[in-house]
Amino acid sequence: MDDATKPPGDSTPGGMRLEVTVHPGAEQRSLDRVYDLDLDRIPDPKGELRVLVTEEQLKELVARGYEVRQLKSYPVQPLDKSLIMDDETAVGAVERQLEKLRQKGGA
Repeated sequence: MDDATKPPGDSTPGGMRLEVTVHPGAEQRSLDRVYDLDLDRIPDPKGELRVLVTEEQLKELVARGYEVRQLKSYPVQPLDKSLIMDDETAVGAVERQLEKLRQKGGA
């Protein structure tokens, strides 16, 4: 994998991204400050702050006094082209959903 496919600031071998939860830490830091870092949030079933970060972003969180718990790691790789819809397919999917709503009297 070349450097062009790594997220900015990523120094991890192969361009790994880490799934972590962020907690206030010993100093009870407000988690509101984490939102300012523009990290990729992931829904968490327990309502915790779960984000996808590079190794550098993880180091920044720890340096700011947050407790960070790593859950998983993922290699950075190109998106599978079969997952990308063309415009026609996307419009068709939206139209089908709208038609279902119309039939139920919702739109």
